[in-house]
Amino acid sequence: MGDVALNFLFSNREGSKLLHTTPLSTPLAQVKIWLASNWPPAAGVAPGDLSRIRLICMGTLLNADDSTLADCSVRVLDGPTPVNVSVRPEGAVPSKRRETQSAKGSSPAESAPHRRVPQRRGAAEDAASSRDLPVGC
Repeated sequence: MGDVALNFLFSNREGSKLLHTTPLSTPLAQVKIWLASNWPPAAGVAPGDLSRIRLICMGTLLNADDSTLADCSVRVLDGPTPVNVSVRPEGAVPSKRRETQSAKGSSPAESAPHRRVPQRRGAAEDAASSRDLPVGC
């Protein structure tokens, strides 16, 4: 395995980003520890509870902290691989559906084919919503 350059982009924090190069064999928990210790001041206060940090890479939610970047199929690109960072609000409980899907390794679309089709939203709303992201690992 090789290394991957990650470009962390912080939700709702225009211009806040971090670059970090790490081996693909790095567990997500270790990536979150590095991220929290290098949290940019412009992104607000780093969460004390690392489980509140959500990483989304190329449309896939990375939420299994014991999985490596390679396990999560993080791709090595010609430039840095974009990773969106958001923080789950304090006191918010993770979705049981996502925890179950993560354990089973399925995506919301695979596990709920009977789901109601949402009405088409604008591009800004699509970008802001992570409700229907596939769970990568």
